[in-house]
Amino acid sequence: MNAGTATARRALSILLFIALPATLLLLSVSQCLQFSEDTHAAQESENQITVLTRRLASHGNGRTPDITSIYVPGATRTSAVATLQQQLSSAVASASGKVIETAVIDLPVAPDEQEEQIGVRATFDIDNDGLLELLYALETQVPLISLDTLSARRLSSDPATQDGQLLRVDITTRAHWKQQGSPQ
Repeated sequence: MNAGTATARRALSILLFIALPATLLLLSVSQCLQFSEDTHAAQESENQITVLTRRLASHGNGRTPDITSIYVPGATRTSAVATLQQQLSSAVASASGKVIETAVIDLPVAPDEQEEQIGVRATFDIDNDGLLELLYALETQVPLISLDTLSARRLSSDPATQDGQLLRVDITTRAHWKQQGSPQ
C-alpha cells in the first residue's frame, strides 16, 4: 500500500467516524430547538384564541349588539356623503393637514339592498407625522371608514413644517350608509 492511499483512507475514516456524527448531532440539536420554538408559538396562538373567544362570548350576553354606529349617519345618501366629506376634512385638519379638494365617488347602488357604500376622494397637503396620525384616526374611529387607495408625493421643502417635508396625498375612502328606519 502506498502512502497516498493510506492518507486518503485515514482522511476518509476521520470524515466518516468523527465529522459525520458531529454534523448529524448539530443538525439534531438545531431541529430540537426549532421544534421547541414552534411548540411555544403554537401555545401562544392557542392562548390568544382562548382570550379572544372569551372576549367575544362576554360581549354577546344573548343580546344583539348595536351596530348602527358603524354606519355614516344621514337621512339620505346625499347627506351621508356630505357627513363623510366633513368627517374626512375634520380628520385632515386635526392632523395639521390642509384639504385641497374633496369629491364624491360614484359607487354602484344595489336597489334591493338596505345598506349602501359611499365614497369620497380627497387631496390634501400634510407632513409625514400628520399623515400617520390621520391614518390612525381613520382606522380607529366610528363610523367605519375604509381606505381604498393612498398615494403620496413629496412637495418642495416648506420652512413652515418641522422636518421640511410636505406631502401631497390623494386618498380614496369608502364607508357604509344605511337608510334610517331600515331593519337591521
